[in-house]
Amino acid sequence: MKLSFLKIALLMLLFHCKPSNISAQNTLTQNTTLQKIKPVSLVNTWWVQYNPLTLTEPEVPITATIHYKTNGRIAIALDAGFFIAKQNYSDNGFAPYNGFRLKPAIKYYLQGYKKSPHGLYFSLEGLLKRTINKKQEWLSQPNSTGQSVFSQLANYKERKLVYGINLLFGGEIILDKTQRWMLDLYLGLGIRNKQFKANNLPAGLSVDYSNDNSNRVFNIFLNGTYMSVPAGLKVGYRIK
Repeated sequence: MKLSFLKIALLMLLFHCKPSNISAQNTLTQNTTLQKIKPVSLVNTWWVQYNPLTLTEPEVPITATIHYKTNGRIAIALDAGFFIAKQNYSDNGFAPYNGFRLKPAIKYYLQGYKKSPHGLYFSLEGLLKRTINKKQEWLSQPNSTGQSVFSQLANYKERKLVYGINLLFGGEIILDKTQRWMLDLYLGLGIRNKQFKANNLPAGLSVDYSNDNSNRVFNIFLNGTYMSVPAGLKVGYRIK
């Protein structure tokens, strides 16, 4: 009888202790889950960004941006890429295109992202682009009076060098609880200088990029300084 009573007491003790253990395990699991999704500090974090709108540009690039948030107010970035194709203005087709583009930038956030992951910012961005375009074009060689002496279908390489600076205003939005994904929207004003040069021209032909290029059939490229309105969006992923 005493043995049966002890068995019953032991079973009751186990029954009452088991829910407590399960509850403790559930609490530990919940705490672990909350710890996993707890927002992390964005200070000293590295990001990789991509701008999908670049695929719509006449000069089609493959680019990526490395973005580093140094402290609560400042971030630095470098957008780098190379060109693979260029749209032809004559037939709207695409042709092979060689070159690269670099865009270093520094950002200043109006509200420190140490306190909030979402932030508006101003950015000062530089631009350096160099391309080489293989062209086939009818060129006319004028005489001393300005009249065309002859026209010839010429194959040559056109080199373009662009450098400039942009002032951007934008905002970053964190898309998930773990703060891994980011959307970056921006708009700004810029100034850029373009310099063209024709290489490997046939003897007797030349291209003048400093005037109206009247000896070219497609008169669209001139040396000079121009205003620009950069705008776009970038999708970013935090890698560290």
